[in-house]
Amino acid sequence: MCDAGRGRRVEHPVEHPARFPSPGLLVVRNNVLTIRIGFVGLFAVGIWVLVDAFLIPGWIRAHNDAVRRQAYGVR
Repeated sequence: MCDAGRGRRVEHPVEHPARFPSPGLLVVRNNVLTIRIGFVGLFAVGIWVLVDAFLIPGWIRAHNDAVRRQAYGVR
């Protein structure tokens, strides 16, 4: 039964809307965070690939030289 029509003030236990953002905003915020984390991961992988592109040939060359020295007995 509602007493609002009889001139009485009815208190409703409604939470303050500023405390709890709407579910739509939470979805948008989570998606934005996911995209940012994805870009940070791609950035890190990009740096890793760039560094490896310059390091790996040197490692291979050094290893091949070491194998040749060991095979031919050159120190």
